[in-house]
Amino acid sequence: MAWPKFSPSTRGAKLVEATSNDRYWGDGGDSTGLNRLGRLLELVRSELPSWPLALALPPWVAHPDIDRSDLFWRMGVGEGIEISYWTYRDTLSGLALENFDAYFGTEAAWRP
Repeated sequence: MAWPKFSPSTRGAKLVEATSNDRYWGDGGDSTGLNRLGRLLELVRSELPSWPLALALPPWVAHPDIDRSDLFWRMGVGEGIEISYWTYRDTLSGLALENFDAYFGTEAAWRP
């Protein structure tokens, strides 16, 4: 299983490398091994943010019919949409951020 899909689905579960040929990294096949791999993966999982975050479309894509200066963006639903977008975008880095920005672009009125 790929780590990004695997990690959130196991939140809180004990991870065990079940193998009879490794008592250091695995459980030794009889649960008497050290299971260092399972413990290490649990530690890494605990330090990662809860992923995946739901994709938040840029406000100008989600509501292209509402002008940036409209009061809609200052309170209530519009404000929540804008906050969700910037929160999501802030979690991206490197190539993911480049691809996201290239795909959606940034409307001049929305640039920080």
